[in-house]
Amino acid sequence: MISILAAWVYILALCSLYGWLLLAGIRHFTLAKSENVPLVLVPLLGLITISMITICLSFFGGIGFAANGIIVGFALLLGWVKREPLIVEVRRSCEKAMPRHYLSILLLAILAAVLAFKSSVGRNLLHFDTGYYHAQSIEWIVQYGIAPGLGNLHTPLAYDSLWFQPCALFSFTFLLHQPLHALLGLMIFIAFCFAFAGLLDVLSPLIEIQLSSVVQALLLVPLLELASNLSSPSTDEPTSIFIFLLFALFCRYKEQEAIGYSTDILQWSIVLLAIFATLLKLSALPVLLFIPFVAYREFQRGHTWTATTYILLVPLLWLPKLIRTVILSGYLIYPYPNIDLFPVDWKMPIAVVQDQKRFIESWGRSPFSDPKEVLSQGFGGWFPNWFANFIKGYAAVGLLFALLSILIFLALQLSFRRGSRSVLKQTFERYSVVYAVSFIGVAYWFSISPMLRYGFGFFWTFVVMLSAPLLFQIGKYGPKVFRGDTGEKVLVAVASLLIWLVLRSESPQRALGSGIVFSRFYTTDIRSLLWQEKYPFVETLSAPMNNVVIYRPLQGEQCWDHPLPCTPYLYTPIEGRGTSLKDGFRALSGDLGIFDAKRILVERGKR
Repeated sequence: MISILAAWVYILALCSLYGWLLLAGIRHFTLAKSENVPLVLVPLLGLITISMITICLSFFGGIGFAANGIIVGFALLLGWVKREPLIVEVRRSCEKAMPRHYLSILLLAILAAVLAFKSSVGRNLLHFDTGYYHAQSIEWIVQYGIAPGLGNLHTPLAYDSLWFQPCALFSFTFLLHQPLHALLGLMIFIAFCFAFAGLLDVLSPLIEIQLSSVVQALLLVPLLELASNLSSPSTDEPTSIFIFLLFALFCRYKEQEAIGYSTDILQWSIVLLAIFATLLKLSALPVLLFIPFVAYREFQRGHTWTATTYILLVPLLWLPKLIRTVILSGYLIYPYPNIDLFPVDWKMPIAVVQDQKRFIESWGRSPFSDPKEVLSQGFGGWFPNWFANFIKGYAAVGLLFALLSILIFLALQLSFRRGSRSVLKQTFERYSVVYAVSFIGVAYWFSISPMLRYGFGFFWTFVVMLSAPLLFQIGKYGPKVFRGDTGEKVLVAVASLLIWLVLRSESPQRALGSGIVFSRFYTTDIRSLLWQEKYPFVETLSAPMNNVVIYRPLQGEQCWDHPLPCTPYLYTPIEGRGTSLKDGFRALSGDLGIFDAKRILVERGKR
């Protein structure tokens, strides 16, 4: 726990420094001297900057002590050169960060302690995929940065989410006994701060309520499940966080635009966050639709260069990711083999990539079933069972509440006198883009692979956006109800309840979207209050595969943080491309031996 909190201080300070520098640069570029932005954007923009620097450094070597030194040194140097605008930006943030009540500091401190504790403990809370490929992906980045044909060793290693880059940077393996997974907990803490700020605005009698504040406050509901599993460097949770923030920020953007406030910095933030979300996971692709809309609005204002810059940022920031994907798999986008442009010797066999694509598509429809059979059945074959399982879960309750909320809102507005119907028109005209992207996001998720964890961000954003108009109308009566310090008392009560739920909730061995259960305890090891618990030990067999020795788990599919190279099975025989693991692997034909790929069927049957 203490190690996690210490890491948070370092990560938050470094991300904030880069965030302030980026904001100062955007202000200089846009001349938006007076525009205020949510404080949470500072470390998030800094994280995006650091992640892009890290992915570029990964082409030249491992991401460890030296990479930390380079990134810290560059930040300090740039901070000194740009110290005057940096000081202005820091002062602006400090003024905005002044708490309205000292109890807020105490509640946030308790929440931070709870999240750090949960990040440190709970071996049973680790995501299955962390042992399957998360930990190994990060370890490859830490030690070597990148290795050609790594997908030939273990197919998921070619996914290469950008989330693994900062996770490698902040794993501190050069100091600690195992990789530290502190980043997700910090991101969830920042998201909670953002949601609590929205709730405070809703309850405050001094602030005119906005729909964006209601959306922010409602994010507390899905954030509760996100906080139930912090022990893993999973990619589903951070992708969902950035999707949540994007929709709330776009609502704020539309509100500021409607009243003529400056939105330059907010636009840049939306563009950068949208691109970053897609670099974390391809399932977030629909958020890129926000960018052409923002660019079009800038073009209408005569800001052609700014509009062009927004569009060009997409391929520019995606370029390092695409290059890494080619190096890891031989394909431009993995696992989509249709774009086959590079005749490299480390290319993964096309049949293997097609199998991975089928597996992802079928897993969301019917887990543990034969992919070819599931996909051949069509919609009518898998949907009845999928729907039967869906309506048993808590997500169905959220969707039902959202549908009832929007129906009640529509009924109330249509039943009022004609002049009052302007509320209905204003709501859906102002936020039409938000609703459209939300719907497209849900449709995209459902059509690709409808497992809830793949579309957690879009699904709950859709629920929140449908619920928000009715709650927004109810919230307008807040100033009449919450007189004096009543609103603060309600906030304290809600925050205290949520902190208790975060502490008690867990999601053992369950994927995001499965709901939460309540735990009696997390650990019996007092050392967890100081150090993060270790990954489970895995016993392996070692075997030569042509010119390289590979480790295979004796049982199961998880290598955890076992020394490299480790894989549970191979689809084809492989060989090293050189004398070092950094030279990567290429696929061969022949006998697999103990790495027979048929073992996958046996192991998945045990899960």
